[in-house]
Amino acid sequence: MADYAVIKNLLRCDFDCDNNQLDRYARYIDLLLHWNKKINLTSVKDHNQCWEKHIYDSLLASDFIQPQQTVLDIGSGAGLPAIPLCIHNSKIYVTSIDCVNKKVLFQRHCKRILALNNFTVISGRVENLISPNGYDVVMSRAFAAVDKMVEMSVNLLAENGTMVLLKSAGYPAELAAASMVLKENSLRVKTISDFVLPISGAQRTIIVLTRQ
Repeated sequence: MADYAVIKNLLRCDFDCDNNQLDRYARYIDLLLHWNKKINLTSVKDHNQCWEKHIYDSLLASDFIQPQQTVLDIGSGAGLPAIPLCIHNSKIYVTSIDCVNKKVLFQRHCKRILALNNFTVISGRVENLISPNGYDVVMSRAFAAVDKMVEMSVNLLAENGTMVLLKSAGYPAELAAASMVLKENSLRVKTISDFVLPISGAQRTIIVLTRQ
């Protein structure tokens, strides 16, 4: 099992993380595991695994978000990938929405403790969310199938926005099932990027959808 030093070096090399960011990631993991003893936030209970499966995994999406963009993270639960992305890039503006109040309270606590001025947390269902101008990026991490994600959130996408969907196994079947929904909403697959987590070897995929 990889220890913290190994993951820290990987984060430095792959995502250009500095000491301040690494300290804030560490604080976030401490908060996550502490709260997880009382409420169900994550099935990953090992500190070292959190670095790979929550921090590193979330930062895979960082290349698909540009400075000054607005991001909506749907069903982020414990704040993933929203919180690591906010720590990684203070020049993006991330809004998290979740309908589970305990998870919302945890995220708001993290916002205060970590001084995440570029982070907003909304309690509620995405189907009820209204955004006049939409978001530059609408994203989720293993929240719902592609067709369901499109149906519930395409109206929240800015005119030139993208949907960034973090997936594991099974995404080809999801895309096939979503073909009609994508067509009906004038969306197309822009890119499909496959990744392998560096320690566990777990496979990850990021699907980017854009308007046709």
